[in-house]
Amino acid sequence: MILPAVRERLDAVLRHPSLEGALGALRDGAQHVSLSGLHDVAKALLAAYLTHELRRPAFFITDSNRRAEALAETVRFFSNVFPGISGGIATLPAFDTLPWESQSPHADILERRAATLFRLTDGQVSLVIAPVQAALWRYQDATLYLSLARTFTKDAEVPLEEFIEHLAGVGYTRTEMVELPGQFAMRGGIVDVFSAEAPRPVRIELLGDTVESVREFDPRTQRSIAPFQPVPPSLSSVGCEPSTTR
Repeated sequence: MILPAVRERLDAVLRHPSLEGALGALRDGAQHVSLSGLHDVAKALLAAYLTHELRRPAFFITDSNRRAEALAETVRFFSNVFPGISGGIATLPAFDTLPWESQSPHADILERRAATLFRLTDGQVSLVIAPVQAALWRYQDATLYLSLARTFTKDAEVPLEEFIEHLAGVGYTRTEMVELPGQFAMRGGIVDVFSAEAPRPVRIELLGDTVESVREFDPRTQRSIAPFQPVPPSLSSVGCEPSTTR
């Protein structure tokens, strides 16, 4: 909740002639508009405001993953002032390794990138906050990222072997027991999957190739909790960005 006195101060900032001029120029199709002298809190406020006013996806470029995460929290706070973008803010972290290095990027970075790219191409994100290293990466066509997801509903037909191949192909790791995001396990007609976008893993029960149920479960006890929401449940890719290059 924004206090009336605070909202009044914010409105005064947003009515500044320089900002009104920049917004008008962007609405008229300007390719480049510059505002200087802004600290990070003001930048976060303007990012939320301009995204709301222009009604189109936007990128907020920063210099590092750490700064992107810090700014994201501030932008989310200001997004409460402008209805329509709250929840539509995501970070796209840069890899923590270079392309020629032998080690793989950290799994958490892979998971967060996969979730953001899917949400962005699916139209769920209004503002992406990313360090310049991530912004310079060459990405695939949006349809490819959408194809990395699978949606399940009760009584749907899901070829089990094809689904297992899909999970392995998009970066999930097969384990005996699912405990962390990016893992899956299979026992007979039951497939456990922990998506990077979900707070808890899900258990998909199949009768042949027909989905009987999709339920959340506790990774510590391995016991089912409740039917997965929202419906239909969606499982998106983890850690896979095929054929990306600098």
